[in-house]
Amino acid sequence: MSQLKVWIMTVVMIGSLVTSTRAQESKPKVVLAGDSTVTSHAGWGAGFELYSLGGMEVINLSQGGRSSKSFRNEGHWKKVLDSQPEVVLIQFGHNDQPGKGPDRETDPSTSFRENLKRYIDETRQIGAKPVLVTPLERRKWDADGTYIQTNSFRVR
Repeated sequence: MSQLKVWIMTVVMIGSLVTSTRAQESKPKVVLAGDSTVTSHAGWGAGFELYSLGGMEVINLSQGGRSSKSFRNEGHWKKVLDSQPEVVLIQFGHNDQPGKGPDRETDPSTSFRENLKRYIDETRQIGAKPVLVTPLERRKWDADGTYIQTNSFRVR
């Protein structure tokens, strides 16, 4: 499936989520929370906003270099909740991986999952709908051209 078709399907899906939760007189608010792969200047956030075609208010609060741990610890998550969205798209994983330092690293089977569960619970507590976005995979191949999986932080 082409990337454009995936984007269009995603925007339609998010649009249907938010229109069911908000009165028709104002645009539904969708907030993006994540790392640099989500930001408007380096990630898919700008494209998501563009393809929303003005049908929803998109607020991108993602921050480059942040993990599911540091995003909360630095106060960025509070800004997401304070913005009172209808839907929150949440994507972390790149900076949760080993080698990123103790302020960012998480374990995929324990603390990463716990962080995401907490994001989900808190999003629901404010009456919004959480949508987990699987982290993007880094592109890496060995000398023979065989793809090497680098991302163990998939939403399962």
